[in-house]
Amino acid sequence: MSHNLPLEEIIRLIEEQKNLSREEIHRLVQQKIQNLGGFLTEQGAAHIVARELGVDLSGSTHFEPIQIADLNPMMNNVSIKGRITRISAIREFQRKDGGIGALRRIELVDETGSITLVLWDHATAYVEDQDLQVGDVVKVVGAYTKPGRNTAVELHIGNRGKIEKMEGDDNIPEVSKEFTAIKDITSDSDEVSIKGKIANIYPVSTFSRSDGSEGKVASLILKDQENTIRVVFWGNEAETIQSLDPGACVEILNLRPRQQEGRDLELHSGQYTVFRKLSDDECQDITLPEKQFEENDVKIKDLKPEMKNVSLIAVVVGKESPRTIQRKDGSEGKVATLYIKDDTGSTRLTLWDEKAEESNTIEPGSTIKISNAMAREGYGTDQPELSLGRYGTIETINSESSSFTELSTPIDELSEESASVIIRGKILRKDPLREFTRKDGSSGKLQALIVSDSTGQVRIIAWDDSAQKLSEVQEGLGYEFGNLSPKTTEQGVELLFGRGSYVKPIELENMDDILMTADALINRPYPVGTEEPREIATVQDGEFVTIEGTIVKIFEPVIYSACPECNKKITPDNMCETHGLVQEATKRGILSLVVDDATETLHCTFFGDQVERVLGLSIEDLEALKEEHSPEAVQAFLDEKLLLNEIRITGKVRLREEMKRLEISVSRFVFLNPKEEVEKSLSKLGDPPE
Repeated sequence: MSHNLPLEEIIRLIEEQKNLSREEIHRLVQQKIQNLGGFLTEQGAAHIVARELGVDLSGSTHFEPIQIADLNPMMNNVSIKGRITRISAIREFQRKDGGIGALRRIELVDETGSITLVLWDHATAYVEDQDLQVGDVVKVVGAYTKPGRNTAVELHIGNRGKIEKMEGDDNIPEVSKEFTAIKDITSDSDEVSIKGKIANIYPVSTFSRSDGSEGKVASLILKDQENTIRVVFWGNEAETIQSLDPGACVEILNLRPRQQEGRDLELHSGQYTVFRKLSDDECQDITLPEKQFEENDVKIKDLKPEMKNVSLIAVVVGKESPRTIQRKDGSEGKVATLYIKDDTGSTRLTLWDEKAEESNTIEPGSTIKISNAMAREGYGTDQPELSLGRYGTIETINSESSSFTELSTPIDELSEESASVIIRGKILRKDPLREFTRKDGSSGKLQALIVSDSTGQVRIIAWDDSAQKLSEVQEGLGYEFGNLSPKTTEQGVELLFGRGSYVKPIELENMDDILMTADALINRPYPVGTEEPREIATVQDGEFVTIEGTIVKIFEPVIYSACPECNKKITPDNMCETHGLVQEATKRGILSLVVDDATETLHCTFFGDQVERVLGLSIEDLEALKEEHSPEAVQAFLDEKLLLNEIRITGKVRLREEMKRLEISVSRFVFLNPKEEVEKSLSKLGDPPE
């Protein structure tokens, strides 16, 4: 500091800047001592004289460091020597006058203590200009002190100060780099430093902070000898790591472990995080898998819950636009849904926050490539679903291998088990858009169509906003309808056009093959059991068949709460994964029974309205029956109603791998020798127990 400048150095600076002789300066110094009662030293008096004359003492080349432990707030022209223990990244900020400022922090130690050195504006470049690294010894001149965080003293360098690298000093403690093995890092670990090879780098994503400003985030996967971990970089560092390449060897210092509920442990950058690219020799004992970026390329049918780093190519068959949701912690987020399909199956892709916004540019019919998604259990379905967060990517690609025509379903093969249905056909009939008032006083809309292809006809219905969208089609023209949900009624399968569905006009190549009358669908019950029955012993997985046989076993029905829009099972807190909070859930049932045709037995599963039809009971009555009577009494009712009935069933066969058996999902059925009416069966139950 300037107070430590020797008397001769102060006199020299006064001579140079004020053109005074040494005799004149000594006279002024002695006069100052006399005026202040003789209590000042010559050095102190010279310092006061220099200040009164306006002499700048900070330009002194004299370096006489003060120890860190002796620093106090409000000192000027301070000089110290210390060893660097941490270096922060540069942080830019906006000044009150609209200008852009910059600062970075350096932690220094000497033999007496440690202190934070704050570099402002142009001084932030000293680190790069002099290639300063953790462990270097530096001298700082022309600095000043002020109170810092938690009342600790901070050292600052502004326009007049400077920092230079020095030779090592044995008196200052050495700084050792201690690297932590990834397997030893826990959520309770303090700041850690790691070394390894980059297995993958993910691009920068932007997001909006609560104050409206834009933030940036990017990540990489780092591997050491045994394990991998995700490292997340924020702000300018997110851009900086984009200069690295997969396979590069790096060391990253001062990372903070972070683990959110239900997610893997990650490391996040902080203000003192720095990385350095190493030579290949420094990481020669670390190897990366040969197929690091291909090992999780899958088809939809291969998805399993909790599968990570999923990548696949699929066609978008429907979408729901981004909507705002409120998380449990009160913060807001965004979610969007894409319904996707490949040649093996279909599923739902949920996109979160900034990824939800990206869905605005993706239209049904697009072929997309998804990377780094996560699979999880689907609600109300055995098919796992995909979730894509900030670390995933989604892009539209050109693919000749994905054909919408190949993914569409012939109408005569529709069943309630079909998912994300696509059909292509001609509109034979379009009912007027009907408006009505519900019991709760709210208004609603209903639109119904009958569409035909060369195999049959089907009814498509839509409600409210979806009805308005569907009402824009015209009779007699060809259309493609996507992401329809099947529902079985007394007339067979109907298709629900929902929020995630789409419709687009098409040119039909074989118009002459389309069934041109809808009379059978409009005026008569849906034709059931007209197909030639197959022996159960001959049916195979994936076939759409008709069987006949005797009901030999009935299992107790399952009743669950479902979303009224998509008929999928909701969570105990009334949440639908696709449509959010469900105000008024619907009840749906599942019933399984076994049919024997003397060649083999086959499990047959009825869904929704089919359960009501086969039992002759509404879901509400069935639920009351289960609540009021014992399981044994309910089973007696089921046996009395269904056991030994002859039945014809049409549906799709699938293999239940976990049970190692074939099942048929019922699309339509008819009893061949129905028993007594349901009232007679119910009467045998008697009164429920008290």
